[in-house]
Amino acid sequence: MVGGGKSAAGDRLLNTVRDTVKNHALHLSSGVCPIVQAKLGGQAGMIGAAAYAKNKMPL
Repeated sequence: MVGGGKSAAGDRLLNTVRDTVKNHALHLSSGVCPIVQAKLGGQAGMIGAAAYAKNKMPL
């Protein structure tokens, strides 16, 4: 998954990443690891940091 602010580029970025993985990754790996846009988009980093902090801090 591609997330964060860069994911807003959509297929323009994802197609380049897919081509790079297809040409340089092991065939088995590239066949089972789809390159998709993260559903959280630009909020992924902030939500991930909040979830991490919540799990690490005692309540």
